[in-house]
Amino acid sequence: MADKTNESPNETINIFERLIGHANETSAVINNVETTCICDTGSMITTICEDFYENLEPELHFLKDFVINLPDGNSLPYSGYIEATVKVPGLSDIDLPVPILIVPNTEYNLTVPVIVGTNVLRYLRETPRDSLPEQWKSAVENLVETPVIGKVKSASKKDVVLKPNETKVITGFIRKNFDVESAVTESSDEASSRIGICPRVVQLNRPGNTC
Repeated sequence: MADKTNESPNETINIFERLIGHANETSAVINNVETTCICDTGSMITTICEDFYENLEPELHFLKDFVINLPDGNSLPYSGYIEATVKVPGLSDIDLPVPILIVPNTEYNLTVPVIVGTNVLRYLRETPRDSLPEQWKSAVENLVETPVIGKVKSASKKDVVLKPNETKVITGFIRKNFDVESAVTESSDEASSRIGICPRVVQLNRPGNTC
């Protein structure tokens, strides 16, 4: 058995370098304010810290019964969400309107205020890779394709009308493409960019192909 007490300082540093990977940090523009971000393909949501939120103007919206579980089993604390536009630096022709959660300040997010999750990155799949900054390109190329369960259709027989800045809860039904017990609602590629769909975990565990 090797005597670990004889390890040199260089060997210890080498262990740390092998244990810890590179942080995929870059820049993002949130509501025309550029800041540091991390493109995280392991996060399904996009977040900003409270300090950075103070630099923005959007109205804070509140959520009920929306719990985000972290890998350690705890839930992510957040004060609400905003409807914001995300831009990739250098790509002025692409505006990505998404809901962003406001999370408490930490030592890390005071330096890197934004976590860009897959709810943003997925919209860049069709963007030419050569036009993306290196860190954005790396994140998009490492996205895992998530199967689409189906499209939700309104259960109302009347047209649903949304006024500016209005929020509505719409009851709908879905024809499942395959058997699944739960899913997260999100905008489809065909949805208007002027309407934000708030992510919700919905139960689809009723028998049959329709819920």
